[in-house]
Amino acid sequence: AEIYEIHNEFKTMAHGILVDEAQLEDSIRSKNVLLKEVHHRVKNNLQLIASIMSIQIRNTKNAETKAVVQRLQDRVLSLATIHRDLYQTQALGRVDAGQLVTEIFENSIAQYGAAEFSIKHTQDIDKVLLFPDQAVPLSLLVSEALSNATKYLAPAENGDAWIDVSFKSLANGNCRLKIANSTEHATKMHSVGLGSMLINAFIVQLAGKIEIEELPDRYSMTVEFRATEFAPESADF
Repeated sequence: AEIYEIHNEFKTMAHGILVDEAQLEDSIRSKNVLLKEVHHRVKNNLQLIASIMSIQIRNTKNAETKAVVQRLQDRVLSLATIHRDLYQTQALGRVDAGQLVTEIFENSIAQYGAAEFSIKHTQDIDKVLLFPDQAVPLSLLVSEALSNATKYLAPAENGDAWIDVSFKSLANGNCRLKIANSTEHATKMHSVGLGSMLINAFIVQLAGKIEIEELPDRYSMTVEFRATEFAPESADF
């Protein structure tokens, strides 16, 4: 009788655990659906803003104003790309930063298609999962750096213009981004304009270090930072 009673108690306890587990799974699934919807709506709103900027660009006759609005549009689209990838990813809360870097790089090259000379471009990009608090400043940093690179891009001595981008996950847990491009002789790319100020601000957000190399026919920027782990905030009671 005692063994039978223990057996019934065990069955009841096991059933209760299964019910609690199912409720937790339903709760997590509901939260994931809600989080995906949030990212989807943010992405749509950012793309709407970018579309309004496109209308303004077409209606503006001043070339300098067009360039400024175009840069703002690029920044908005970079943010939209992040939220789109967060919406599509299965690992909610983290995004493939390597894919973001690739997309921004390819878009920058495509937008530069009207150049007077052809561009040779290479990329060596790892798959690196980052949380949004690092993926956002990284994407904006890449966008600003590539905008700077295409602005000063010029054929090297052999007649070819080139841009190289690499984003690597290092063995020590750090990430290393390097963007290099060909320039004209004695071209000075390092300035104190808005783009450079934003680049420095994004590096501070990443808690990274920057290294600049300026040679007569090339310019390179290397940024190294540590990929942070998720740190939950303390609960309020």
